[in-house]
Amino acid sequence: MAAALNRGARLTDLRELLQLTQNELAQAADVPQSTISAVEKGDRELTPAMVNAVCAGVRVPLTFFDFPAVRVDPAAVHFRKMSSAGVKSTKSALRYFEELQRITNLLMEEWSGKRTELKPVTGHIDGADIEEIAVEVRDELGISQDQPVKHVMRAVERSGIAVAPLVRLGMDHPAFDGHSGMSRARSESALVMFAPSTAGDRQRFTVAHELGHLKLHFARTVDDERTREKEAHRFAGALLYPRHVAKRDISESLSLNGYARIKARWGIAIQALIQRGRDLRLISTDRHRSLMIQVSSRGWRKNEPVEVGVEHPILLWRLLSSKYGDAPYMAASHDFGIAPELLELWIPNRAAKRGPTGDVVPLFSTGQRSTRNPRQRH
Repeated sequence: MAAALNRGARLTDLRELLQLTQNELAQAADVPQSTISAVEKGDRELTPAMVNAVCAGVRVPLTFFDFPAVRVDPAAVHFRKMSSAGVKSTKSALRYFEELQRITNLLMEEWSGKRTELKPVTGHIDGADIEEIAVEVRDELGISQDQPVKHVMRAVERSGIAVAPLVRLGMDHPAFDGHSGMSRARSESALVMFAPSTAGDRQRFTVAHELGHLKLHFARTVDDERTREKEAHRFAGALLYPRHVAKRDISESLSLNGYARIKARWGIAIQALIQRGRDLRLISTDRHRSLMIQVSSRGWRKNEPVEVGVEHPILLWRLLSSKYGDAPYMAASHDFGIAPELLELWIPNRAAKRGPTGDVVPLFSTGQRSTRNPRQRH
């Protein structure tokens, strides 16, 4: 199998996955940097001896090179990132996503659940359309229109969309700088990655945001990144806090304490609720500005009051552990061609991480049912 592969390109995959320069990889493998460069350019063959040296140096299984190089157009992957996100960090995040997408495709072959078909959106849409689309998605996912989404990750996973943390190896800076979410809709298994946070409302919003990309941008081409992000943002707010509820609760005179009470019930950040009020024209531009100034003055920009429980994915763990048992990482490492440490990073052992704010909604139970009849937009 390996002889027919572009092993030089696969070497580049490995280096970018681990965020290594050619010189750093050369030092780890104890080979000249010029050799690494020549192999990646295709000017020199990646010999079995070099494969052994590289894999031993960076602690990945030899089977990593049995899989084809992954080359995906970065424009096809939706990033939720800050402008400060560096090129090196973005490349590594993309490699993480691509490798986990490969593993997800293999694991999802064992999925026996019924996948929810999210009808793709086509044509031009505006904010009002997105509000209606969010209503449809609640219907598609079997979520009541009048109740909070109890567990965003579980609702997404029950539809057959895998969810995984976007974290990297290393204890000093485990998160990818400036990245909070990634997703891609494709003919194979859909995957959403999120940056873990101590704020459960942020994680819920990020996963809902990425679900918005899968729904809104699978069949539509929106060239402008800011427009895509704005649409996904609007969708996330509408999914977590429906328009008809917002119209009932939000007014020009609603205080920050009032927004905090809404957050406690609906699991959506105060700042996102304020933006919902502005998007739906329930508050004026001046009131929006005033509220955000108050948020800043109270130090709530990054640390809001009202704790929302942190959610954890479980679907990939269920599939992995059902195939390899409760200690799956070493055995799966060989089969998937990836370091066991990375597997554990992407697919944490959920059996060992139950907490008071953890997974209260079973994966294979609908938990919440829509009170509306499914309908189509025209």
